[in-house]
Amino acid sequence: YALVSKKLLCNENVSVFDKIVSVILIFFAVVALQIVPIVFLSSILFFLYKIIYQDKKINRQNLYFLLVFVFSIAAIIFDLTVPGTKIRTESELRWLPIFKELSLISKIQIGFLMPSTYFFGITQVNFIIVPLQVGLFLYFLSKKDWKLFILQIVISSLIVIFGYGSYITGINLFKNVSSKEFSNFSNLKIWFEIFYYAFILIGTLISIYFATGKSFKGILSILIFLAGFGTRFMLGFSPTVFASGPRTAFYMAITIFIVTTFVYQEIDYKALKLKKTHYYMTTVVFTFVVIVFNFCINFI
Repeated sequence: YALVSKKLLCNENVSVFDKIVSVILIFFAVVALQIVPIVFLSSILFFLYKIIYQDKKINRQNLYFLLVFVFSIAAIIFDLTVPGTKIRTESELRWLPIFKELSLISKIQIGFLMPSTYFFGITQVNFIIVPLQVGLFLYFLSKKDWKLFILQIVISSLIVIFGYGSYITGINLFKNVSSKEFSNFSNLKIWFEIFYYAFILIGTLISIYFATGKSFKGILSILIFLAGFGTRFMLGFSPTVFASGPRTAFYMAITIFIVTTFVYQEIDYKALKLKKTHYYMTTVVFTFVVIVFNFCINFI
């Protein structure tokens, strides 16, 4: 899918055989819930880009993306309705016995909180967000955009105080979302936690958009980030949502790496009056410190 998409976006010729093979492989790939958000968002984005900016019309080339988009929609419907899903859910209830009692709203809440706490809370994988945060700081500093620079200070401060700070200051406002003790998502504490992470997520997305040029690249960066977020969000509809562990954050981690690369490409290093390598080393040091801290609080 990636190879065919790359060729189509670069207006290169793609054989009918390659398209057919790609579509067949996608048909099998979207059976996995985590793949659906990536295919769903990328296909509709590429389709709109082709008909608006490149081809200016619908033709055989861009219809490929529309077909893939339809497949992703069908996959969501099939995953939620086919008899096999019910049988699988019954067999997986041992991981979360109260899953059958959870409402749709509760499952959505779980789906939102899991990736949020993985990357903005205290887990083994939250170091992945550090290079992105440092890159956003450097970009807004190089552009002297003080409003968004202050926004990054606020976001980072919240993560430090209510994330890592809970181990140092004893301030622990939020539940441990990785636990299985979720039977009531209607209380105000859970909603406060959701609004807290929503503020951080929206603020980060706004920063990403402005740091990647306020153009198609900015929109692409946001959709890439959201596609990764969606891969973890979808597991909120599975009883194995807590049993799966940090390994299910793999796809979101990859999308964060991609967006981070986009941000570092836009930084005006000359305006900062230091070599690019100095800033890369700063990012490496920050990330290493967070990794060591994670190791200490999780394994020692």
